[in-house]
Amino acid sequence: MNQSVVGSFASRPLVRSRMIAIRALVTDWDETISKDTMHLVGQAAYSQDRPFPYPWSHFVDVYLQQYQNFMKHSTKPTSLEEEFQYEHQLRCVELSSLAEAVKLQLFKDVHKERLEEQAQHVETFPGSIEFLKKLTELKIPIYILSVNWSSLIMKRTLELNGIDPKNLHFITNEFEVLKDGRLSGRVISTRDIRTGSDKLQQFKLIKQDLLKQGIQDGVYYIGDSSSDFLTIINADCGVAFGDGSALRKLQQYGIPYDEGIEGTNRCKHVQSWNDLSSLLK
Repeated sequence: MNQSVVGSFASRPLVRSRMIAIRALVTDWDETISKDTMHLVGQAAYSQDRPFPYPWSHFVDVYLQQYQNFMKHSTKPTSLEEEFQYEHQLRCVELSSLAEAVKLQLFKDVHKERLEEQAQHVETFPGSIEFLKKLTELKIPIYILSVNWSSLIMKRTLELNGIDPKNLHFITNEFEVLKDGRLSGRVISTRDIRTGSDKLQQFKLIKQDLLKQGIQDGVYYIGDSSSDFLTIINADCGVAFGDGSALRKLQQYGIPYDEGIEGTNRCKHVQSWNDLSSLLK
């Protein structure tokens, strides 16, 4: 891996002293557009009229056990190079609970409508839906880049809020859906986004796609967690949302960032979607 992967340009100031115009948005979902939805994904499996011997807490415990084991044998990264490798090594942790769910057939025969119904319980953050609506009106490309297990709840959430999900691109993991709408219990193998290093690789592919559309700059990335950090520092403008681990990573590595969307640094920190409203003017 070289500098082109993690990028060393995040600390360079913008060419202009004002904020860069937004020409495309790539954004995380959980704890960025909405509060976490993974538990809603899990609940969909238990809303079936069938007994299942393992509670959702079993899969959480599998993840926590794997994570604790990983932490015992890992070294805290101290450079961007090490950060990329650290994120890549986390794949075994992130895959653990999903692999258990597939092995035990947690989602087998669950209808996709069960997942979509969970959208009524999603709590979106103030200003997020309005911002996305405005971007779609302006025909600015939007990509949802998430490590979540499925996009079904996300798409239905947007529909309930008056946004046609067909106007967005979803780069997420996905369950295999059969012709009758039931889940097979397996996941689509070509969708494999588990860690921050996976997100960065997908972001590079998105950038290539945008280049084909004639968009060479102005690509914003917004995310809240450490799995968003590598992509934040590689975007034309990377935004750490809220006070999550993405912000702490910027601080850990001493990467300059502006409070609010204006300023000369490529990285920003905002507390809400309303802080981004000036991008739409």
